[in-house]
Amino acid sequence: MLSCILIIGMNIHFIGSKGVSMSRLMEISKSLGHSVSGSDEAHLGHKKENVSGADMVVYSSAVKNDNVELLEAKRRGIPAVERAQFLGAVAEGYEKVIAVSGTHGK
Repeated sequence: MLSCILIIGMNIHFIGSKGVSMSRLMEISKSLGHSVSGSDEAHLGHKKENVSGADMVVYSSAVKNDNVELLEAKRRGIPAVERAQFLGAVAEGYEKVIAVSGTHGK
């Protein structure tokens, strides 16, 4: 399913878009030729209509299973993938990948 990120021109919606990792994934997705949208509970709020027109939804690990946008994506049959899965699929497109990790607390 994630090999579809290689299809240029997808509409990808990011739930939890203000996080540092998610915002970078949005930038990378744009550079790959995708249209992106995003929402974040703290800044924009979550509404089920935010996933309208999305070909794929990427959600942060902070997003709960009862999130209205995630539930709506599933109801509409829109593929929904966790951020780590999406990051892995994006990384497969590069010859060399550098990763920096840490613990919670930034």
